[in-house]
Amino acid sequence: MGKDLGPFNIGPLWLWTYIGLSVNKDKTETTVQAPYMSTPTDYWESQVRGFHYCKVFSPYRVIEWVYMDSLKDRDSRAYHAAHKEII
Repeated sequence: MGKDLGPFNIGPLWLWTYIGLSVNKDKTETTVQAPYMSTPTDYWESQVRGFHYCKVFSPYRVIEWVYMDSLKDRDSRAYHAAHKEII
């Protein structure tokens, strides 16, 4: 998990900023960063004081990434052929 992105305190900015996924050079580590929107407790509009919104992944999307997408770089035939490994 990486540092959150933001704050994006304007509704459309937060809405249209997507969760960030970055992969290191060796493709051994993936970092997830979520955009957030928050208002301080002394915000000028009393009805929205102290609000905090943060985007999250669905657990099903995480499981899909673990079982499918994470294997594309390390467990594919092309990877093993390039490193001359026997499958």
